[in-house]
Amino acid sequence: DLTLTAPAKTIGAPAYTTDKQVFHTDAGDIIALFALETAADGGVSRISSTWKAYNELAATRPDLVKTLSEPWPLDRFGADPAYALRPLLYYHDSKVIIQYARRLFT
Repeated sequence: DLTLTAPAKTIGAPAYTTDKQVFHTDAGDIIALFALETAADGGVSRISSTWKAYNELAATRPDLVKTLSEPWPLDRFGADPAYALRPLLYYHDSKVIIQYARRLFT
C-alpha cells in the first residue's frame, strides 16, 4: 500500500493502495489478476475480448468508435503538464486497444 509512503496525489491508480477499484480496462495481450486473499465483499471481475467489443461497436454504433477514437483529456496526477490528450480506443502494433478508467478524466 503506497499510501503509507507517498502523497495520495502522486499515486496514479488504486491498484497500489487498499482502495476499492472502480470499473476500468487494462491493456495487454494477457491480463492476470493476483489476489492476496478473498475479499470481504465485492471482488467481481469481468473479462472481455477487445476485438469482440470493437467489432460490436463497429457493427452497431460506429459513431461511438469515432468518439472514442478522438483525443480525451486524462489526468496525469500531479505531473507537468497536469493532463494529456489521448484516445480511449486506438490501433497500435496491429492491435486494437481500448483503455478506460473514469478516474483519469479531468
